[in-house]
Amino acid sequence: MAHSIAHPLHIHHPLHNTHDITQQWTRNLVLNDTVNLLEEVADLAAVPERTMRYLHDKEYKAAVALLLTTANKLQRREIKQIGALRDVRRDVAHQRKRLSEKLYYEVLREVCVVCICTWAGVGDAMKTLNSWVEG
Repeated sequence: MAHSIAHPLHIHHPLHNTHDITQQWTRNLVLNDTVNLLEEVADLAAVPERTMRYLHDKEYKAAVALLLTTANKLQRREIKQIGALRDVRRDVAHQRKRLSEKLYYEVLREVCVVCICTWAGVGDAMKTLNSWVEG
C-alpha cells in the first residue's frame, strides 16, 4: 500500500530550488535589459523630430548636444545591430550636416553685421544688410 504522505523526516532545504531561483534571476535580468534597450530605441527614434524643433527655434547648443549624444549612442555595438534605426542614423547624419551649414551661415551673418556696423555706421549697416537679404 503506497502512502501519499511525505516522509516525516524530509526537511525542505531553502537551497533546494537554487537552480530555479538562478533561472528566474537570469530571466529577470534579460527582461530588464530588453526593456531598457526598447526605451533607448524609442528615445533614439524621437531624436530627428527633437532636433528639427531645436533647429527651428535656433537652439543650436541644444541641437549640438543632442546630436553628439545620439551619435555616440548609435555607435554602441548593441545599437548598431538594430536595423530599425537605419532611418534614424541617416536622418541624424543629414541633420548634423544641416546644423553645420546653419551655424556657418549664422556666424557669417554675425561677422558681416559687425563689419558693416564698424565700417558704415548702424543706419547704413541696416540698409546694406536689408539690400543683401532682399537682393
